[in-house]
Amino acid sequence: MNIKRKESLKKWWKENKNSEKVNRRNAKISLSLKGRKLSEDDKKKLSTIHKNRFSNLIIRKKYEKYWENKKGRKISAETKLKMSKSHIGKIAGDKNPMKLFKTRKHLSATLQNLPISKWTEFKKFEDYPREFHNIKEKIRKRDNYRCQECFRHQSELRNKKNKQVKLDIHHIDFNKKNNNPLNLLSLCRTCHSQTYFNRDKWINYYQNKIVEGILG
Repeated sequence: MNIKRKESLKKWWKENKNSEKVNRRNAKISLSLKGRKLSEDDKKKLSTIHKNRFSNLIIRKKYEKYWENKKGRKISAETKLKMSKSHIGKIAGDKNPMKLFKTRKHLSATLQNLPISKWTEFKKFEDYPREFHNIKEKIRKRDNYRCQECFRHQSELRNKKNKQVKLDIHHIDFNKKNNNPLNLLSLCRTCHSQTYFNRDKWINYYQNKIVEGILG
């Protein structure tokens, strides 16, 4: 698509996105998709799209800049009232689905990398041994204070309060007691959070990188 065509479409969308014609079209599409069951191929394609959505560093920086501009923004009384009204009737407290046993069981099984049929109990987070805390800084130094996934430097990392944070240290085999330097690597919090699910995938991914000489 050429630049002029792209700009033309952007302009049209800005002028017409809330028009009655577009709303009717969206409602028609929504109705046609209602109750539709996705095939396994479609599910895999959607999953891949969402996983790769923020993998591009340019896109990630764009979103980081967007949220940076939102910090410290004052919300008007009118907006606060709208937000308050939007929450009326929403499920909260003990009726929240996240507090249901079935939901918690499913989430626990996912975090333990188990099929729901093999789940047996909730597991508490294990404490890290003292030796791990003693070696963390050495691993950051070994990795040149860079995330080994997106390669951002530790000096670039900030939390929601805009305070500088250190790199996380990730256990490749997810065994907190295995503190062999070859089993540890530095990751920023964004990249580290991606490893919470599909553990087998991430174990193979980083072990293959070590074999290929990209890490370690």
